[in-house]
Amino acid sequence: MVLSNPIIPNLYTAIYVQNPEHVYYFYVMKYDKSVTGLSREHFVEAVNAEGYYLRSGYLRPIYLEPIFQQKICFGKNGYPFVLNSRNDEIKYQKGLCPVAERLNDEEVILTNIIYPPLTTDDMDGFVRAIKKVILYAKEIQTYLSK
Repeated sequence: MVLSNPIIPNLYTAIYVQNPEHVYYFYVMKYDKSVTGLSREHFVEAVNAEGYYLRSGYLRPIYLEPIFQQKICFGKNGYPFVLNSRNDEIKYQKGLCPVAERLNDEEVILTNIIYPPLTTDDMDGFVRAIKKVILYAKEIQTYLSK
């Protein structure tokens, strides 16, 4: 479940129960470009220029990987896909999971700002950098669109 962030209106973050026990690899957020007018890529580039790491997307859906597109895992004859009697009917094409594709291609951003030895001050700086990018979004869009 996600909620709009009251501090940063264009980012949606996960809701956690009280006293959670999580091990984070990345902190994932959903980006809404309609709030800032900046594409996700321009937003990420601008925050990175402020010295904080953001990344657009994560991994494309697995069915778009060559192993599924070519239906060959081992050898040259399509093994193990050819073992399925419906192999010719099964298509691993773009559009198979449109929500997963949209999230990865347009909305998901992630950061590693949660790794030790980062401090609360580092995280506050991250928030300040994002607010600065939002404040100067029009100027950034003009500059990066050249």
